[in-house]
Amino acid sequence: MPQDDAAAFEFRYKLQIFAVATPRLAVAKASGSDCSMLVHSVYFWLKPELTAEQRAAFRKGVESLGGIKSLAGFHVGSPAGTERRPVIDSSYDVALVTIFKDLAAHDTYQVDPIHLAFIETCRQYWAKFQVYDSE
Repeated sequence: MPQDDAAAFEFRYKLQIFAVATPRLAVAKASGSDCSMLVHSVYFWLKPELTAEQRAAFRKGVESLGGIKSLAGFHVGSPAGTERRPVIDSSYDVALVTIFKDLAAHDTYQVDPIHLAFIETCRQYWAKFQVYDSE
């Protein structure tokens, strides 16, 4: 387990996300019921000319999305230090992974004032983004 406070916090947070998502999927699959959980993953490529302050402002904006009530899980990260392999795309700057109990919760997130404010405030910082939604 990581020793410093920030790493320990991040570890516990990721474990909580895993704890929320995994049992729900396992129970749904074991019972044969519909598993309607939705995972919304967004990858951002920031403009290369951004200053450190602008990058920090963007990160703070992404982290503000964690305050949206319809979320079941939330994670913000950057490319992992895994071994470079041809199948890994680590060209992005910031990853956002959100988990929702269903499509309706996702749709609520999309129109939440916090999400809309993030788009308005932070769109100036990204050069590109890519979304992957999965059930």
